[in-house]
Amino acid sequence: DEETVHPAALRMLFRGNLRRACLISAQTAFSGLPNGTYEIENHRVEKSLTQAVFENGQDAGSVVGMDMVCRLVINMGGIPIPLAYRAATETPAKLLGIFDEVGSIEVGKRADLVIRDMHGYEIEHVILGGKKVV
Repeated sequence: DEETVHPAALRMLFRGNLRRACLISAQTAFSGLPNGTYEIENHRVEKSLTQAVFENGQDAGSVVGMDMVCRLVINMGGIPIPLAYRAATETPAKLLGIFDEVGSIEVGKRADLVIRDMHGYEIEHVILGGKKVV
């Protein structure tokens, strides 16, 4: 996030390792939930737009999803949209050894896609298993 990675570090990472830069998210299940209070394993968690915290104030995990990770890299680091999304899709699939199943749009691969607008921010369509769901 903005507090842990300097924009210059992002630019250096992508400049030197275009094929190996890999974006990940440490998001928890809370990230997809509306703001509010939840109970998990006998602990109360307060979830807001930017964080999830236990009732004692301790961090309960990230609520930053891959969409926000890509947006931060694009905006903070000035990384071109295609490189940011490659680092979130193709590169992780290759590093995990599952590129024959996921990570790019090709015949025979799993058809789970998020289609965004031209600027890469707003979701226009979601396709799961080849079927449009949003």
